[in-house]
Amino acid sequence: MAARSLLFSSVRYVFSSRVWVPLTAWALAGACVHHANPTSPPVVLPAAYVTASGERDASLRWWEDIGDPELNAFLDEALRGSLDLARARARLDQAEAAASAAGVERLPQLTIEGGARRARTLAMVGPNAGDLIHTDTFSLGLAAAYEFDLWDRVGSTARAAQHEAEASRDDFATARLTLSGEIADIWLQAREQAAQLALLETQRLAAHNVLELTEQRFAEGHAAALDVLQQRQQLATIEALIPPIEARYRVLRHQLAVLAGRAPSAAPAPSAGLPKLPPLPAAGLPGDLLQRRPDVRAALARLAAADERIGAAIAARLPTIRLSANAGYQASEASVLFNEWIGAFAGHAAMPLIDGGRRTAETRRARAAAREAMAVAGQTILKAMREVEDALAQEERQREAIRRLAAQAELAAETLTQARERYAAGLSDYLTVLTALDRLQGVERNLLAARRQAWQYRIQLYRALGGEPLAPGAKKGEP
Repeated sequence: MAARSLLFSSVRYVFSSRVWVPLTAWALAGACVHHANPTSPPVVLPAAYVTASGERDASLRWWEDIGDPELNAFLDEALRGSLDLARARARLDQAEAAASAAGVERLPQLTIEGGARRARTLAMVGPNAGDLIHTDTFSLGLAAAYEFDLWDRVGSTARAAQHEAEASRDDFATARLTLSGEIADIWLQAREQAAQLALLETQRLAAHNVLELTEQRFAEGHAAALDVLQQRQQLATIEALIPPIEARYRVLRHQLAVLAGRAPSAAPAPSAGLPKLPPLPAAGLPGDLLQRRPDVRAALARLAAADERIGAAIAARLPTIRLSANAGYQASEASVLFNEWIGAFAGHAAMPLIDGGRRTAETRRARAAAREAMAVAGQTILKAMREVEDALAQEERQREAIRRLAAQAELAAETLTQARERYAAGLSDYLTVLTALDRLQGVERNLLAARRQAWQYRIQLYRALGGEPLAPGAKKGEP
């Protein structure tokens, strides 16, 4: 009965007006400085992009627009086997575990406790004076504790951790987007290098055939020795271009293998040639990037987390109320442990008064961190819009450059035809033919490189628009 009376009196005191009145007054004083959640982007978004885009929506598997089944299969493998993605996935798992742990403080805590203790006491008086007295104590019981989250400190901390987990999920999506863009770009570079090798081989064979013809004409007295030397120099120039391109092709293959989690010896071999660019995808509105770009979503999530930490820092300056209870058994002998039952219930209220300004400083730090997160989010959004504008403008001008190079190639081919006819008619020397041939072959190589550059700008556009790839077997919205 005495224990029960003590329990009830403790509860009445914890919830009495003598405790709650000063706590409520303190809470009202601090409530006016509580944080406000951000509800709008940290920068002003324009109504539309400067450069026009297409009308069709970009697919999540945007690389399928390239039209290369081998690339599609390789990218699916890379999204499964990339060690960079495995590292990003591990960071995501850590963030999600931290978010789960951050919310447990809102729940009551229950632990089981057991112990055994032996104490030795030296008797100072009485008949046993000078003797050591041994005392044994055995205990077994449960202990419970709970903190009232009056000012949402624990809730703010838990929500901040959830926002951090969301940011980590978007970081993982950004890593997948970056990986897919890098692989697609390198793959097309490899295809361009293979096409350059094929073009150089064609030019080498043509130069070799012309050399044989020139040597035959020289033997017959219809050509000068200088013509033979010039043609040999032309052939040597073409052959000197081949080894660096072969090396570049191998290096690109090795890069692809490592990005997919393979050894360099197991590198893929992209075929030669570049596909035709499909129509431009729709860029949408700049505001769409807030949802489509995973890096923008991550920055906004971290801004929300920083805002929640302001609330947690403010709540840490307010009073806390904790309840604790324990019940169990205690005895001097293990055999009679369950014969004696003990229990206790306690309420604890604490209010920080003097802490050297630590909590105030933490509030200022949290507010400064939120301003930093605001600036980072704003800069991320501006960078995202700039990347879209850059990719659109670069591809637009690159298409014009390709058209002009194609026209230049036609003119160079016609010039070469005329030069050969004049040389055959004896109206010009062979240097004119060599100059026209060299210009045509150079334009052909430049045109191939320009087409590959256009694809690079297209891939940058896909990435800038946030064409987030899906992991194999995953659904939209899942990492």
